[in-house]
Parts: sequence; structure tokens; C-alpha cells
Amino acid sequence: MKKTLLSLCLLMASFAAFAQLPTVGFKGGVNFATLHATVDGVSGSGNSGSLTTFNVGAFVDFKFGNVSLQPALNFTGKGGSSSVSFDGEANSGGKVKLYYLQVPVNVVYHVPAVVGDFYLGAGPYLGMGVSGKAKDNSGNSEDIKFGSGQDEIKRTDAV
Repeated sequence: MKKTLLSLCLLMASFAAFAQLPTVGFKGGVNFATLHATVDGVSGSGNSGSLTTFNVGAFVDFKFGNVSLQPALNFTGKGGSSSVSFDGEANSGGKVKLYYLQVPVNVVYHVPAVVGDFYLGAGPYLGMGVSGKAKDNSGNSEDIKFGSGQDEIKRTDAV
């Protein structure tokens, strides 16, 4: 019993000795978003054109040697645009803008370079839709409804 307790204490002390303090960071950037839609009961699917939007967020980096665990909280824009013309005459279309809160958890490998580090990382995320708006080229707009019903967009987004 004493040996087990002593071994456990030594193990915890070694983790504390090699542990580094987590760092906090902020990030932001540009998104080129598109929508992909399928309709139940109908074969086929559709894609939208690109919509330029943004993302901002904060992350915490827990470093363990050359590997880091980076959970984050991001506010990101998604959506798409479309335009339709009939016989080259009538033009219609619009934009769908969606905003999500995302919680990614990335595992990042730090490769030492001549100056600084080179990073390779990947991981899953869970996103929740917070707001959205659809607007046509005539200026008409409508708030997006999130849910699982007809004419609603899924609230959750996960990879």
C-alpha cells in the first residue's frame, strides 16, 4: 500500500514538473462558404455559389511535448449565394447567411523548423446555429428558422 501511494505521488510530481502552462490565443479569418442541399423524397442535390464571410474565436493550447490539445470557441459565418437567369432575360437569386458558434477540439503536432514551428493539426467540432438571414436580389429578406422541419435548416453541425 505504501509503495503504491509513493509511486502514485512520484508519478503526479513528474507530470507537474514537465507540465507547461496553457497558452490562450485569438484567431480570425475569412471564409468562402457554400451550401449543399438535398431534399427528402427527391433524387439529386444542389450546390450554391460562394459567399465571402468571416470567423473569429479564441483557443487554449495545452502543450505536451510536440503535441498540443487545442479546444476553442469560434463564431463563424456560413451560407451561399445563387443566381438564376431564364433565357438570358429575367435574373433572380439571393444570399443565405448563417452564423454558428463552433467548439472544435484539435490535436496539433508541432514540427520544429529553422525559425519557429510548423503545425499540423486536425480534430472534430460541434456547431450550433445562432442566427441566419435569407435575402433575394430584390431586397426582400427573411429570418432563417433552425430545426428539423420542412423549410428549416439543421441547428447542429458536426464533423
